[in-house]
Amino acid sequence: MNSRTTNLAKTVYILSAAIVLSACGETQEETASQQMMMTGVELKNMAIASCGVKLKKALGREMYVPTETIGSGTSSLVLRWRGKKDDFKVADCSYSMDHGLTSLVIDDKTVFEKKI
Repeated sequence: MNSRTTNLAKTVYILSAAIVLSACGETQEETASQQMMMTGVELKNMAIASCGVKLKKALGREMYVPTETIGSGTSSLVLRWRGKKDDFKVADCSYSMDHGLTSLVIDDKTVFEKKI
């Protein structure tokens, strides 16, 4: 082997060892925390998709990113949109991991409610 090949092999070995060691260093708590964060993100994404469909039916236009998210986000949450046009002031959409979209309330009027 020439010196370039040797140096490249050493670099690959060191990087591989670093990757393995960094992956092994996670505690169970860190892994659980990362999984909960991923679950929360998935829950919010599913809620935005489901609520977006219902909001579009009710308002006649697309609603993308909610103004705020209420709740822990581990098993259920409420997404809130605040209107910037004259068609509504506040829309709250409730979503549960177990039951999906459970309610949509626009300006204190229930547009959709799932019986659980």
